[in-house]
Amino acid sequence: MSTAPKLQVGDEPLMESADLRTSKPASRDKNLKPWWYKLLSFALVASMIGLGYWTRSRWEPILEGWIRPAAANRPKPRAPVVSIAQAKQESVPQFINCLGTVTAFNSVTVKSRVDGELVEVAFQEGQMVQE
Repeated sequence: MSTAPKLQVGDEPLMESADLRTSKPASRDKNLKPWWYKLLSFALVASMIGLGYWTRSRWEPILEGWIRPAAANRPKPRAPVVSIAQAKQESVPQFINCLGTVTAFNSVTVKSRVDGELVEVAFQEGQMVQE
C-alpha cells in the first residue's frame, strides 16, 4: 500500500500525488489537426493541379473542338464603305463687327471614317475663311 501524501483543500482530499504523476496532460482540441495532416492536404491539392497541367495536351484539343465551331459560324465583318467627294469653295457673307463672344447654334465635328494618318491640316482653328 502506498503512503503517498494527499492534496487537500479544507477537509476534502483532491488527488493523491501518485495520481498527479500518472495523469495524462489535458487533451488537445479535437478540431486542431496535426501539422502533417495539413502538409498531406497541400501535397494532394498540388499533385492534382500538377496532374491537370501535365495532361493538358489530351484535353486541350477537346476544348478547342468546342470553341472553334462557334468562331467559324460567326459572320465575317464587312469592309467599310468609303466614298469620295470633291471639296467646294463657297463664300459665306455673314459679318458682324462688334465686341463680345459669339457662340454657334450648331457646330460640326469633322471626323474621318477611315483609319489613317493625318498628313496636313490646311486651316487653323478660328481662322477667317476666304475664297
